[in-house]
Order: sequence, then structure tokens, then C-alpha cells
Amino acid sequence: MHYLAMGRYNAQGAAGILKDGLTSRKEILEAFAEREGAKLVGFWGVESADVDFVILVEGDTPPALGAANSFGQRSMGHLETLHTYTLVDTEDVDAALKAHDTVTSPPG
Repeated sequence: MHYLAMGRYNAQGAAGILKDGLTSRKEILEAFAEREGAKLVGFWGVESADVDFVILVEGDTPPALGAANSFGQRSMGHLETLHTYTLVDTEDVDAALKAHDTVTSPPG
């Protein structure tokens, strides 16, 4: 599976990036992903008012571990926002559409 994370640093996190550089975060995340049995596919800075970075990870992280990792990251106090997404292959979506009734009745 692929996991996408996008986030924004708060003032404390931005100060750390100014001091140590964004590549230092990439190196830390590469090591963290390896310890979790995953692979950091990419880490990018973003020119945007909404997010400062985008991360793409490949691995088989159980949902509970993903939630725990999110709490751990946010608990350090350097992030303003962190959004994570599980990416799904188009073929898998198509297979699910064929195998399951995804249409429900509208309210009322």
C-alpha cells in the first residue's frame, strides 16, 4: 500500500527546519520507515500556503499503527496540521465496485 501525508509546521517546527534543513527530516523519516518495515518513496517541500511538505510511504502498516504514528508525530509539538491518506490502486477500486453494492438509498 501507499500512504500519503501532507502537513504544515508550526513556528517551532519551522524554526527547526531553518536550523537543520528539510533534508534532515527526510533522513529521519527514511530511518523511521525502515524500522517499521516500510519504505520512504519521497519527501518533498511544497510551495503552498496550505502545506509545507508531502510524504509518500510504501508498506503494509496496520491502521492502528498508522493512527499511533500520527499521534506520536503530533505529540512532539512541531506540526500545525498533519493529514494522512491511504492510497488505493484504481484496479482495486474497480474490483470493489463490482463485488459490492455501494449504492444506498437516499435519505427521506
